[in-house]
Amino acid sequence: MKTFEELLEPYKENGRTIKAQMDWLRNRKGFAPNIIEQAIEEVYAEMDKGKTFENGHELDQYLLAKCKEIREEDFTASIQRMQDRLSSVISKQPTGRWKTAWLALTGKLK
Repeated sequence: MKTFEELLEPYKENGRTIKAQMDWLRNRKGFAPNIIEQAIEEVYAEMDKGKTFENGHELDQYLLAKCKEIREEDFTASIQRMQDRLSSVISKQPTGRWKTAWLALTGKLK
């Protein structure tokens, strides 16, 4: 695999660097460092395999979209984990309105 700098070379207009991309995604767009790192790894791996962009702006927008996609996947997985835990807690209660409410919400109330 080429280095990040080698992959970024065709898109260095306006002084673009990996650090500047990371700063923009974190400080201007509010993404967590782990999401930024994952997005950069995925996008630059695609670039190493031949993906190209018209210019640096297009690359930046692709990185932004990848961050949004990863964040959404993380949110979805987090919600599923919380729902699973809640289901487990409620199912352990032999009776009660919370169990009835949960069963009604999940369509399992008979």
